[in-house]
Amino acid sequence: MLHILLLILKIIGIVIAVLLGLLLFAVLVVLFVPIRYRFEGKKYSDIVVKGKVTWAFGLVHLRILFLQEKLSIVLRIAGYRFFDNNDSGKKKQKKKKQKNKKQKNKKHQSEVDSLEIEKELNSTEIKSSDPMMKINHQNKAINNSLDTKKENDISETDTESDNKVIEDEFSKISENKENVLSDLQSIDKFGEALENEEEIEEEREGKISFLRRLINKLKQVCVKIKRFFITIGNKIKNLKNVFRKLKEKFLSIWKLIQGLWEKKSKVVAFFQSEENKAGIKLGLFSIWRLLKHIAPTKAKGYIHFGSGDPATTGQALGAAAAFYGYYGKYVKVEPDFEEEVLEGELFIKGRIRLFNLLIIGIKLLRDENFKRFIKNTKLLKEEIL
Repeated sequence: MLHILLLILKIIGIVIAVLLGLLLFAVLVVLFVPIRYRFEGKKYSDIVVKGKVTWAFGLVHLRILFLQEKLSIVLRIAGYRFFDNNDSGKKKQKKKKQKNKKQKNKKHQSEVDSLEIEKELNSTEIKSSDPMMKINHQNKAINNSLDTKKENDISETDTESDNKVIEDEFSKISENKENVLSDLQSIDKFGEALENEEEIEEEREGKISFLRRLINKLKQVCVKIKRFFITIGNKIKNLKNVFRKLKEKFLSIWKLIQGLWEKKSKVVAFFQSEENKAGIKLGLFSIWRLLKHIAPTKAKGYIHFGSGDPATTGQALGAAAAFYGYYGKYVKVEPDFEEEVLEGELFIKGRIRLFNLLIIGIKLLRDENFKRFIKNTKLLKEEIL
């Protein structure tokens, strides 16, 4: 029994050791197997960019292509297409086509249904047009014609009686005219008497109205003077408010300037301290090592440029010459002092190892000076904000 338990434990230990070995192997592969990249770009009539990133002997393969203002990105893992940005566009186009087909089918079915309904309506109209219906329509037309004749006869008799009534009304109107004329004459006489009385009253009231006008004008002048002084007082109050607001704004600006000056002094002191200088130097050195490791191991290029103006072309060439030590071995620059042109091509190739990046990061994070620099930056951020 003990022998069997030992055997089982031995098998479990072997399995665990194998799993740990596989895990260690995977970690070593991830750390030491480099990520290789290769990019090629050309710019003549059109811009063309081709790129490829591979890892673990093609187990992971990323392809990038920019052609005719279209970007294509394809990611394959173990030969399986894991991502393709053009598949989403194709799927959308297929869905749109399917929707259009369904809409067309619905429209066709609705047209067929409408035609069938029209046929049924026509058939019902044909059935309803039998001879009995026609006879009934004719009888209705005859009855309508008889009714119109009777109405015309009645209208003739009514006109004779209307003529008599009109003659009586004319006689009454002539009598009323005479009465109206006599009334108008009496009204004219009464109006003349009223006019004479009004003239007398106007003469009396003229003197009284003159005094009233003087009093009203004096009142208006007093009101205007009062309003003038009220407006001046309101303007003085508004000026006081404006000066008060300006004073508050100047004080707030002064406080802001004082706060910025204090922050500036704190930032200057932060960068002048020796501890922070050592941390900054180590951080910049780590970034330089990182860029050096990521930089391409092989590069080759050609640039042909010109602005159309010899002076500006010469200035651009002088600015590029300042960095000739960095790209002179890899890129050939050809200026054109006559025409405006910009074309060329570039090829780069390199590799990235995660192990090297990990070593750079560990060294940076374990350094005491860099730790102090991180703490001091946190304190400075709290003080400033």
